[in-house]
Amino acid sequence: MRILFGVVFIKIALVGQLLLVLSSCGESPQHKEIKEFRKMKDHQFKTSDASPITRFKRDYFEGLKYFDFNPQYIIPAQVEVLPKTDTITFATGSKVSIYVKAAMLHFKVNQVDQNLVALERVGGSSASWFIPFMDPTNGETTYSGGRYLDVVHQNSSEVNLDFNYSYNPYCAYNEEYLCFPPPAENDLTESILAGEKSYE
Repeated sequence: MRILFGVVFIKIALVGQLLLVLSSCGESPQHKEIKEFRKMKDHQFKTSDASPITRFKRDYFEGLKYFDFNPQYIIPAQVEVLPKTDTITFATGSKVSIYVKAAMLHFKVNQVDQNLVALERVGGSSASWFIPFMDPTNGETTYSGGRYLDVVHQNSSEVNLDFNYSYNPYCAYNEEYLCFPPPAENDLTESILAGEKSYE
């Protein structure tokens, strides 16, 4: 009876290990990539002198908080190119950054139409868009001042918005930093349950 119980126990253990392996193998490339990205970011925030986390708090830093990876928040958006005549100026002390509204992005969240203005930094890469946005999670599960998303594009009519990579501005961790406020057009009506959560 003991031998039989032992065999059954071993079989259960092996099945459990197999399920773990299959579960790991079932992760999509996007899921694996964002896990590595988050691990690397946590390491940099804890160890780098350029971290927005104060030196004292770094001793107790155990990592940022995130929503679980969700492929439903990798959303295709239609690109409406704008004439780049509308500018936004952002000053951080003696440094001034100028952005132009480069494109309007049209997409759906929960089958509801949404729009975001993509900004392009004057003097920066024309292949990279900066998208600060607000959504109903602000002040609850995410930072009250909104979050940011960076998108690399190839001048196509469609671009993927991967909100799993949405992140907090530095002022969410340290009040000495100034935040770029999301433009009024970038206030989404649907909750984005992906990306970084509130730090504290």
